[in-house]
Amino acid sequence: MKYGIESFTGIRPTADLTVANYIGAVKPILDQETDGHDSAIFLAELHAATTNRPAEVMQHSHELTRTLIASGVRGEIYSQRDAQDLVSEVEMSLRGLTTVSRLLRLPTLKEKVQQSDNTENANVALAMYPMMMAADIVLARPAEVPTGKDQKPHLEITNELIRSFNREYDADLPEPQMREVTLPNILSLDASGRKMSKSYPKGAVFLNDVPEIGRRKIMKAVTASEPGPEMDVAIDNLLSIANGLSSDEDALGEVAQIGEDIKSGERRMKEFKENIGDIVVGFLVDINDKRDSISDEEVRVRIAQGNEWFRPIGEETAAYVRDRYWNVPTLTKS
Repeated sequence: MKYGIESFTGIRPTADLTVANYIGAVKPILDQETDGHDSAIFLAELHAATTNRPAEVMQHSHELTRTLIASGVRGEIYSQRDAQDLVSEVEMSLRGLTTVSRLLRLPTLKEKVQQSDNTENANVALAMYPMMMAADIVLARPAEVPTGKDQKPHLEITNELIRSFNREYDADLPEPQMREVTLPNILSLDASGRKMSKSYPKGAVFLNDVPEIGRRKIMKAVTASEPGPEMDVAIDNLLSIANGLSSDEDALGEVAQIGEDIKSGERRMKEFKENIGDIVVGFLVDINDKRDSISDEEVRVRIAQGNEWFRPIGEETAAYVRDRYWNVPTLTKS
């Protein structure tokens, strides 16, 4: 079976994006398109609904699409929920090909279970999260998947499942290649050491923050009282935010120099944060002006066009999986 699309990325619409989400998920798509590669983005609503109220997820999905359009994404944007019947069918065909133990070794699943306190409180939908992710990839048949460090284990288990399905049902589903993407590790502004996340809003700058609120969060970012490793981490984190949100080489060069001066013992932290704040404010003003110019109807049309584009690809995959799963006898193992 041939690849269905060149490349794709999934984004969970659980809340408005943070600047870290933008830098880690949206910006690589823009860079990929600038390099001449096609892109496809699926709105991972079924994934988001494992931990969030479905009605809220759909509202976030609508606003995420508005943000993607405002950011300049040119590729197809389609709804996972619209393909739910196909995702579920492919997922069912993969369920018997791995173990609970194997799933629980996935770092991102461990993290999500911990956020639910423990395995006793984590819901069963969360446990099936990796299987659904594999089904998304199998259904789309991408030639490659842009993959950061956190998502690498998910692509590895997806390819394990594809190989198992091909052996068990005499099939030839294609394995996507991993295109490693090195992403900056944007940390929470509260100096907790964890990643900036929608789950911990006090340490995050959101794209829908009023610009001056974004500035205030930068000014309150926890650093350190004296030069040293903690100070270096805080400075580098704020610089990563600035570099991810701006292409103004002069402004970035100036703020980088101030950061080096602070690491060397100069007391320029207020000036440093003010400059970072200017970059954040400029980005928030620009992205929100663009979002405000995009109507709800434009958002609905863009998703509908993406759904129409993806449906034949997904249906072809699902029909193939259905035929092999139900009609091919289990091969005799030698």
